[in-house]
Amino acid sequence: VHKIGEFTKEVIDLLNIDIAPGTPIMIGKSNIEHIKNRHIYEYDKYMDKIEDIILNPDYVGQNPKNS
Repeated sequence: VHKIGEFTKEVIDLLNIDIAPGTPIMIGKSNIEHIKNRHIYEYDKYMDKIEDIILNPDYVGQNPKNS
């Protein structure tokens, strides 16, 4: 598991979530394997850019199943 970014105040406010700015965003082996196996195109195209994507998102959202 390693850190790929942090929640900014802007993202926290947009999502209306109760966490502190600077809370780390982590990715683990199971997350990487999921992306690799279920989202092959995205993995090949974007995985090496994941930290930049987290740092400069085009959009933010919450999974409706588990927020």
